[in-house]
Amino acid sequence: MVRKSGNLRGNSIMVEKAYEYLEREGPKTTREIKDNVNFYTKIDGTPSKHSWSMHQYAQTLRTHPLFKCVGDEKVSGTYGRTTTIKKYEIVPLDIVVDRILSAKHNLIRRDNLIPMLRKAIEEKEMQTC
Repeated sequence: MVRKSGNLRGNSIMVEKAYEYLEREGPKTTREIKDNVNFYTKIDGTPSKHSWSMHQYAQTLRTHPLFKCVGDEKVSGTYGRTTTIKKYEIVPLDIVVDRILSAKHNLIRRDNLIPMLRKAIEEKEMQTC
């Protein structure tokens, strides 16, 4: 079953950048993803004005169909305490596309999908025609 993350369109830049980072680096914790994706550099070389909080990352990664939790990692927190942070990896794009296309109901409207996912779905539909 494909779940919808709060605002897929509003988080599309974050999701695309996080997906690219995890595709390149492998499974990482929410904190590592946040530190590496926030304040990315745009194509023209200027820094982005977008950044997201740890809570936004955690909620989006937990519910978005492109990511799956692969475990927990204990890290040091404030005042010497340890805390547990989830570790995520990507779900291959073709598997997510197959899940969306095989769903009995439209769980996610096409115009709410991130461009990367929308393009993959359109390509898959063109192959089946």
